[in-house]
Amino acid sequence: MSNVDNPENSLNFKKVRIQSSNSIETKNDDKIYNPSMFKLKAMNSFIIFLNSFIYFLQLFVFYSYDKKYENNWKCLLIKFGAFQAGKVKNYKEYYRFITSNFIHSSFAHLFGNTLALIFLGYITEHEINNKIHYLFLYLISGIEGNFMYYLLNQRNFTVGASGAIIGFCGHFIISFLLNYRRINLERKYFFGILFLVVFLNLSYGFTKEGENINIPSHFGGIFGGFAYCVIIRFKDYEIRESNILAKRMFYFSIIFLFLLPVVAICVVAFKNVPDVIDFICK
Repeated sequence: MSNVDNPENSLNFKKVRIQSSNSIETKNDDKIYNPSMFKLKAMNSFIIFLNSFIYFLQLFVFYSYDKKYENNWKCLLIKFGAFQAGKVKNYKEYYRFITSNFIHSSFAHLFGNTLALIFLGYITEHEINNKIHYLFLYLISGIEGNFMYYLLNQRNFTVGASGAIIGFCGHFIISFLLNYRRINLERKYFFGILFLVVFLNLSYGFTKEGENINIPSHFGGIFGGFAYCVIIRFKDYEIRESNILAKRMFYFSIIFLFLLPVVAICVVAFKNVPDVIDFICK
């Protein structure tokens, strides 16, 4: 009797066909440019909308009501929630750790960060596949970036989503490290280009032309995004029970997320921090 004539073998044959079909779908999901990722992801779309809405609200207020200061645009940014150490320490305005990640200083600033959200945000939300985790990745990366800025620069103020957005690169770093042996060559090229862009971005900030780039926030943001993704994705990897490096990364991430704010607060507590609004809004 042939295998085809055996009903049991025929059933097994169907199962093999079904499993083969599923494996093909999984392989397609692993591609960088999967068509499903171009479907609008709700949380990333909301962040893009919120950033744009706040910027045009700034313009509306600026041209309508707020012309009594000589440097009124900078003053307006501070009023809207820009991050500055003096406002946090002297007036306990801790909300600035969050609000500054949704405020932009110019249309070019907004446009650049919006492009980054379009090209990195949708892919990141697609891979995380959880709106809440994606939102927390954005917020925690931005907050950790602001804590790094709080620690290293108490005089100037900062705005923009770049500290939060570069946290997405932290997500891709952890994906690369924990999946290196399982990712295809196309994806490795993608990671290589991404890391090169991040390196050039951070390097440019140390040049005279890039002096307006907030390097502390970028470093804090990328490590914050890395740490958060290690924590939320650690349980998804089978190697977690035996891989010592993965465990060390997990513990390091928890320590970093809590240690940076504590160190920043303790260091700044012993400093005399000026309120930047005294110099700008005269």
